[in-house]
Amino acid sequence: MNQAVVFEKAKFWRDQDILFITFHNRDICHTMPLASMERYVDTIHALCENKPTPFLIDVTDAIGSYSIAAAKYFAKCKKLEKIRVAEAFVANRIGSKLTIRSFKRIYDSKTPYKICSTREEALEYCNEFVK
Repeated sequence: MNQAVVFEKAKFWRDQDILFITFHNRDICHTMPLASMERYVDTIHALCENKPTPFLIDVTDAIGSYSIAAAKYFAKCKKLEKIRVAEAFVANRIGSKLTIRSFKRIYDSKTPYKICSTREEALEYCNEFVK
């Protein structure tokens, strides 16, 4: 396991060729700004070491949203283009699931993804993409 990188509202680490991201924001009014997303992308790029990697993104302890600029940046960022091979989202709230579906439909319809109810289900999906 790579050493975890922890920010105020997110934690990132790579283990067994899967990038794990956990968001833990409890402020419904919080909107992730572009500057935070840029830091997150730099962290992802460093942890993945330029290797194609599935992302397991856990938003079960997160509420709030992201700015349009941050969403566009994450979806279209050249640094992630060859790294992100699939995304498994762990979500238990209908609002989170709707936000993910909207993001994928509007900004990133190319990257395969699945919304999962459990971390185990998400891990199983990610393992389909590990080489």
